[in-house]
Amino acid sequence: MEKLRVLLTAPPAFNLDTFDRNQSKVRSYTLYPPVSLTTIAASALKKVSNVEIEILDLEFEMLKYFRENENSPLSTRDVMKKLIIDKMEQFSPDLCGIAVMFSVIHGNALKVANIVKQKKQNIKIICGGNHATFEYKRMLSECPNIDFIFLYEADNTFPSFLEYMKGNITFKELKGIAWLDK
Repeated sequence: MEKLRVLLTAPPAFNLDTFDRNQSKVRSYTLYPPVSLTTIAASALKKVSNVEIEILDLEFEMLKYFRENENSPLSTRDVMKKLIIDKMEQFSPDLCGIAVMFSVIHGNALKVANIVKQKKQNIKIICGGNHATFEYKRMLSECPNIDFIFLYEADNTFPSFLEYMKGNITFKELKGIAWLDK
């Protein structure tokens, strides 16, 4: 298999419908670095050969976009979609991982999954994080575009999943993953 290309993303924690451009300019929203994504990426890069990983911090990129484009006619939903599609066209991932650390991100994570699948139907979409671990049944039932959810810490299961994607291990060898039997 060629190099496996993985896009890891963190959806914005703010409400897309009530986002306040002025507040973003003056006070801004609270930003947290995507530590969970960098940790997972580092673990995978250390344990799996022939893999390329890129990270898209949607909250940071969206806030940056609105700061640099004060008069943009685009809505927050349109900007999020544009950022995702642009990254997918530039990087062409085989797999998209979505960090769902907090419950407030739930709805935006589902939106991200739907945008990714609309752009590339055969891509595998995975989620992980605190919220995803404890709400995996809800997430899988609400969004059929999510293929798998990693439960608890994915430092070992994510690299194993990449080996599965590359055809090096069988699905039965995977642990700590939830999915909806479609």
